[in-house]
Amino acid sequence: MKINYTIEVNQALEDAFLEHLRDIAAGMGKEDQREMEIVIDHVEQKKPEDWNEVARQELMAFLMLRAGFQFNNGGEASEWEAE
Repeated sequence: MKINYTIEVNQALEDAFLEHLRDIAAGMGKEDQREMEIVIDHVEQKKPEDWNEVARQELMAFLMLRAGFQFNNGGEASEWEAE
């Protein structure tokens, strides 16, 4: 299945996404942390429409987690509950 989507990234979403990336990086080992810092620098320096594929994939993972999806052995959707 292929799903096409368009997401407009406003400043609030970008800020929350960067905070999420920094939290992930803080819990990683040195080598993985360096790789995540490259992604963070890229997101900070580029406009969302110019983000590379890695940054876009991280954004999709972030949005899916926020929507209630859990990644476990290939990904399972948990029941979504409104806050």
